Amino acid sequence: MVLRFYMYRLPAAAWLLAGIFLLAPPCAAEPTALGPGFEHPNALWLVVEGDGHTLTLLDAAAMVRVHQATSAAPLRGAIETNDDGRFAYLLAGAGTIVKYQLPQLVAVAQTDVGAVRTFGLSADGRWLLVALNGPDRLVLLDANLVQVRIYPVTTLDGAATGRVSSILRNAPRKSFIATLGGIHELWEISWDPQAEPIFDGLVHDYRMGEGVASSGFLGIRRTPLDAIMPDALLSMDGTSVVGTTEPAAARPSRTEVINLNIRRRIATLALAPGNAAAAVHGNGREYLATVDAAGAVVLQDLRTGQVAQTVRLSSPVAALQATLSPPALWLLSGASPAGPFDLDWIDLSKPQSPRTLLAGIEGPASMQAGSGERGLMLVSGSEPVNLRYLASDAARPAGPMVVLGLRGLRSLGVQIEWPSSADR
Repeated sequence: MVLRFYMYRLPAAAWLLAGIFLLAPPCAAEPTALGPGFEHPNALWLVVEGDGHTLTLLDAAAMVRVHQATSAAPLRGAIETNDDGRFAYLLAGAGTIVKYQLPQLVAVAQTDVGAVRTFGLSADGRWLLVALNGPDRLVLLDANLVQVRIYPVTTLDGAATGRVSSILRNAPRKSFIATLGGIHELWEISWDPQAEPIFDGLVHDYRMGEGVASSGFLGIRRTPLDAIMPDALLSMDGTSVVGTTEPAAARPSRTEVINLNIRRRIATLALAPGNAAAAVHGNGREYLATVDAAGAVVLQDLRTGQVAQTVRLSSPVAALQATLSPPALWLLSGASPAGPFDLDWIDLSKPQSPRTLLAGIEGPASMQAGSGERGLMLVSGSEPVNLRYLASDAARPAGPMVVLGLRGLRSLGVQIEWPSSADR
């Protein structure tokens, strides 16, 4: 059952009070007495910790918890924020989506949508696309969590059904990308009101009346695939999707580059399934960075599939993460898959000169890039874990900070002014 709340019709002050008292949200707290703002606009993060019952606003540059709120229902760790960083959307309990106002960490809306597999938020914060189980479908919500549209996960003729594997935010194209299991399609749903019409018929002859157009705004733009592609990643410019197909009786698994403009495969890459991969931008070109069987980093041109660079470190690479400013690769390397690891950094303008930034990091370890693809959060160790933040231009990391029961991380990447006492 979908609960609809129309608080957007109320004045701003009443809207906030309604979010606190009428909705009975799972999480609410009063802001503490902080300064007027944060000095590091790209170092503000949301953290779900305490086995999912605590939501924390973290100034990662100083590694200081600046505000916290407690949730009665456990938050599941998935966090979505829009570009201006004013609101965050999280999953609570079995299938409740909660909208939080930042930086106060006050819940202002919530809705129970059912069994949520995954969800994504548009960059402008106006649309939330949710993938549900049983039956498999996509549900489009507006910023106030009101249901707008339902998309059954079927082929155009309805003959075959599938399920949504992942939802990607394609900010450069103002669209969502949905990868599917069960059917040979890739979906793009545009949130751009000026999106071009969609022609699912004879595209090359549509001006002669043989193609029937549907609206490009919030419509499904289907790309037919030769094989099912359940998972994928986006190129940094948003024009291409890179994914590994499922193996079939007559065809092994392949890694393909799908161009969204022409809706077809433009390259096949040499990549073993399951290898670490990241889309990177360097020297004016788009590459896929992967790790080969020997643990070396391989850069393949996304337009041609050709290998452009192979970079070997002193130890095999276990994981990698790309950032855009500056164009770089962050790597975890080590002699053992269980660690300890070194954190290495490759400037893509000179990839053959990697640098080691940290040595002897306890395992397991993982990385997450900051919003705007700047800076990096390093998570290491077993329960409890350690957090370290590395700004792109920092000489040394901030932290470590000990976190117990870590469930989710998300960078805001914006500067948020704390409200004055007169505004609260």
